[in-house]
Amino acid sequence: MFCKTEQHFRKITNVSYETITKLNKYLILLKNSQLKFNLVSNRSLEDIWNRHFLDSFQIIKFIGNNKRMLDFGSGAGFPGMVCGICSTNYVYLVCTILFARHHLGKYLQL
Repeated sequence: MFCKTEQHFRKITNVSYETITKLNKYLILLKNSQLKFNLVSNRSLEDIWNRHFLDSFQIIKFIGNNKRMLDFGSGAGFPGMVCGICSTNYVYLVCTILFARHHLGKYLQL
């Protein structure tokens, strides 16, 4: 599977428009914070829907119903943020994100 755009992501994953809107807000936050925190490589930002969003989303299939997920050392928030945003369409998922360095989590608090 290759996913280049948000429309393709929606087609592959069958998430709602509301979920796509939330992912786009997360993407804007990520891009705005990229220069300050260097969260992901600039090259991977060009392929974000496939390399980060779709890769992170695929974890949801294996988690099952009513599970907890711990994303340890999340950095830019992958996969925890994407799973948390997308899980409303699939399962009840409690996602806890831990950061190795406190400053990396600051951009998610904005």
